[in-house]
Amino acid sequence: MTPVLRLCTLLVVLNLGWTGVTGSPVAVARSQQTRRTVASGSQSQISTARERLVSTQAEWAALWAEHAPGQPPPAVDFATTAVAALFLGTRPTAGYGIRLLDAPVEAGTLVVRYEEQAPGPDTIAADLLTSPFVMVALPRHTGPVRFDKRGR
Repeated sequence: MTPVLRLCTLLVVLNLGWTGVTGSPVAVARSQQTRRTVASGSQSQISTARERLVSTQAEWAALWAEHAPGQPPPAVDFATTAVAALFLGTRPTAGYGIRLLDAPVEAGTLVVRYEEQAPGPDTIAADLLTSPFVMVALPRHTGPVRFDKRGR
């Protein structure tokens, strides 16, 4: 094997987090490749906390119209995809956020795990109302869904 080929192989292995065991970071890396962030930010027009799995174009259009009135929704193929839409609701300052951690299927139930990020006690944050949100496209799931919020 040439040195260049060895280096390329090493970079691929490191990038995937390969450990050579079942349940390794390789599986995690592959599952993360099947999801993509459709939209995220700190200024949604949805001012109450909400967790939702959107499975149809009609649901998506209605949710997007509430979230960003007058703006067209991003394209999503609902034949193969669903969107986990997470809204924190109104927060009193900047520095809040929301992040999807993972979304495994456990015993037939899609478990959407996410965390709220908040400014630390000594953080100087802008004094303005925010409404953090994230919308992530996931492989389509037709079974039960459970949302699991974790604080930070």
